Amino acid sequence: MRLLQGPANSLDDPRAHAYIVDHLAPGTTISRQVGFTNGDATPAELSFYADAADIIDGGFVPGPGHASNELTSWTTLSPTAATLAPGETRPVTVTIAVPADATAGERYAAALGEHASPPAAGGGVTSVSRAGIRIYLSVGAGGAPPTTFSVDSLTAQRDTDGNPLVTAEVHNTGGRAVDLSGRLDLTNGPSSLSAGPFPVRSVATLAPGASGTVTVSLDRALPNGPWDGRMTLESGKISETVTGRLMFPTAAGTSAPPTTDLKTDGKGPLGLFLGIAAGLLLALLLLWIVVRRRHRDDPVLVDSASQG
Repeated sequence: MRLLQGPANSLDDPRAHAYIVDHLAPGTTISRQVGFTNGDATPAELSFYADAADIIDGGFVPGPGHASNELTSWTTLSPTAATLAPGETRPVTVTIAVPADATAGERYAAALGEHASPPAAGGGVTSVSRAGIRIYLSVGAGGAPPTTFSVDSLTAQRDTDGNPLVTAEVHNTGGRAVDLSGRLDLTNGPSSLSAGPFPVRSVATLAPGASGTVTVSLDRALPNGPWDGRMTLESGKISETVTGRLMFPTAAGTSAPPTTDLKTDGKGPLGLFLGIAAGLLLALLLLWIVVRRRHRDDPVLVDSASQG
């Protein structure tokens, strides 16, 4: 299944075209289309509904069965059921109507399609499979809360099998959940070696204010180092890149001390803010120079009536 329709004001945000991600004022209604496809060789009877979700231990977790929360009470899917032929894709409209008295904050749910397989002859277990789209809905007056995060440390490790890993400790410093993916590059290693890029093992989801780790698995043949590790993490159109010196331990199941003296490339939210501030200061300085120069070049006016 996939999102067929994203918000027109977020064309440059890939996250908003994979999930339903929006910020709405109280009293606002939106609709999005989601496509469910039957990939089996036989017809499939599907039911469609909204299920409550939460962010737990770095994962986006829908509730078991038909769990409810505020967001599911605002969300309807149409149609609510359909039979899909093999290979058929059925568009389903997801409508979210935020009540006028809704309080500010971010809420989570999932728009799901569910297929139940009856138990085999003589059995008593029904198999249920579900697929769906995440819903991240922020509610409040004005613009959306900022999406920001910080990479606080990098740690070189070896797992119990002796494979090298790098973990990054990340803190969600903004007002929206983040879905973190990214990569690690290694440079300036032994004999000037370079390696990578190595992808982040899995996407990590962090709620506002939460901290968590992302993990990168590396080649077992990689020398211990030292290396310059360059980690880039992204959530939608927000990214942060940090660099730190890494030295892998030799023994399996051990970790080196975390590297916390990280350098940033200035492209993250803080760097963007500082860049804007520097640009404004430069503009004010240029304006002051122009005004001063014009004042200096103006002719001196003399009041003839004051001269005897």
